Amino acid sequence: HIEGKATAVPVAAGKSAEGWASRKLHTIDNMYAILRGAGEAPVNPWLANLGGFVRNWTTASVLGAAWLPSLVTDPLYQMTARRFMGLKQLRTYRDIAAQFKGANRDEAVRAGLILDSALNVLGEEARFAGSQSGPELSRRIADRVLTFSGLSPWTQAGKHAFGLGIMGEIADRIADPFERLPEPLQRAFSGYGIDAADWDKMRAAPLHQPKDGVRFLRPNEIAETDMPLAERYLGMILQETEYAIPSGTVRGRATLLGNTRAGTLVGEVWRSAVMFKSFGMSFALLQGGRIARETTRGGKANGAAYAGALALTMLLGGTLSIWLKDIASGRDPRPIGGPDGNPLPF
Repeated sequence: HIEGKATAVPVAAGKSAEGWASRKLHTIDNMYAILRGAGEAPVNPWLANLGGFVRNWTTASVLGAAWLPSLVTDPLYQMTARRFMGLKQLRTYRDIAAQFKGANRDEAVRAGLILDSALNVLGEEARFAGSQSGPELSRRIADRVLTFSGLSPWTQAGKHAFGLGIMGEIADRIADPFERLPEPLQRAFSGYGIDAADWDKMRAAPLHQPKDGVRFLRPNEIAETDMPLAERYLGMILQETEYAIPSGTVRGRATLLGNTRAGTLVGEVWRSAVMFKSFGMSFALLQGGRIARETTRGGKANGAAYAGALALTMLLGGTLSIWLKDIASGRDPRPIGGPDGNPLPF
């Protein structure tokens, strides 16, 4: 219920509305359990430590070269997310590279983007592998491998670049009334409950100018007059960042893990089986949901356009990733056509 009004949710013919609602509530319960760490409280500490040790060792062994595909896929995904919001796309690589400077990292932290890092640290998350548990030494080994290989710094730089890019682009449009904003940006604002009146409040907030020619509209300044609006604005930035730099969501983990418990035989076997699947599940849920919403809002053409752009991005990113791995292994990049000229196996 929102302001006393019930919102009807369509249920497919032949489906039980009560069963549908029960499944959704079950997913919400699982998500809340993951957020508060209830599912990771071990039933049998010895078994949980053994399972965690094996997964951490596997993470350190397998993901050492994961930075290679991320080098090409992260900017491509980020360009797709920027295009969806009506932001500039061509300076993506430059913006990411700039985040390795200490001053730019400090700006991102002060703008509230550190919240994403804090959530990952508190949940002991490892990109592509999900939650880390087990003995402290094994967790440190996995964390250091991801850091020294460049995956963790590259991921965080991409997130900071996207977040600051949103704040900078919106600051550049501060003089425009809501109806003159790009249609994708208006749609993004509306999706997070920011309307024309809220935009006028945001426009009245002072801009942050760390140096000449650089301006940001940060949640910090908006919070001085309207904290709920600042929270919605920051929430939009963090949620859109997950589309731009996929790393794994609570819903994805809840869908995979269900209500299994750490420290049980079933729980540890299942955690090991799906440890590299959380990323893919989160990506599918996020992008599948966005395609469905685009289809509902703008018709089949809109949904197909977004799905097509995403498919082309994934195709290009996958191709470049395969070739980079071939080169890193000392092989020539494999041909797309294969020995018989057929591109489908590739």
